[in-house]
Amino acid sequence: MIAMVDALSYNITTDRILLVDSNNNFIYTGNPNDEADQMRFVITSATEIIDENGNPLTLDDLKPGKMIRVKHATFQTASIPPQTTAFVIELLST
Repeated sequence: MIAMVDALSYNITTDRILLVDSNNNFIYTGNPNDEADQMRFVITSATEIIDENGNPLTLDDLKPGKMIRVKHATFQTASIPPQTTAFVIELLST
């Protein structure tokens, strides 16, 4: 089941996973050599993690180097790296 998110209320980012912090429920994506070119996604109890076919996955299924597509909030913090809330994380096969 895909999260019911209004199409105008989210952004989409497609990038490689740098780090999965399962203790704090974060996923980092972006350039490993440039913190200003990274994003930290907050994983909540409402965040859906799925494969390309819509099958449910867990945070433990996500590994550094894997490509993901993230539907996330339109807002982000002013921190480096910026932080925002992930609504849906789709693990891509590429």
